[in-house]
Amino acid sequence: TQDAFKTINYGLKKLNAGDTLYVRGGTYPDAIGRMSTAYGHKNGTADNPIVVRAYENETPVITGTRLYIDKLAWWEFRGLTFRNMSGAIMLGNLGGTECVNNLTFADNVIEHGTNNMVSRCAYDTVIKDNFFDNLRSRVAGKDRVAFAIEKMYDSLIDGNHFRDIGSDGILVRDGGIAPNVI
Repeated sequence: TQDAFKTINYGLKKLNAGDTLYVRGGTYPDAIGRMSTAYGHKNGTADNPIVVRAYENETPVITGTRLYIDKLAWWEFRGLTFRNMSGAIMLGNLGGTECVNNLTFADNVIEHGTNNMVSRCAYDTVIKDNFFDNLRSRVAGKDRVAFAIEKMYDSLIDGNHFRDIGSDGILVRDGGIAPNVI
């Protein structure tokens, strides 16, 4: 459809395999929250992924608390800016039992937040050409890594840039990474 949706989250729930949601420039507070088949989101396919991307030559800025993505497959997020997030962008759930598969997170900016991107459970996922900037805790000694990996398999992490993050760029926890290319 060519019609605009009132909120990003509403639009995300309307997407089917092969659809693209173009997000116009502007600031979207608490725009997304949680994405999962359990919350009405659908999966894409290998031939028809679901794509969420910035409208050409525009900068959509997503702010708010957290972005949880679990139990989804064949989604792409491109050209978005995640700013002032008080929580993390989580791929998979806390226990690592609800995973994402074939997710692409590319050409995005993650900035001015107090947390990071965390892969709790991801397979065949691409984290590429993102820019992580100014991810610092506002509490002394509590700075975060830009990208923490707990469970991530058969995935690619490449071409990401890190600036002023106050800690490590990529942290692998508990040996939960195999086989990947970093």
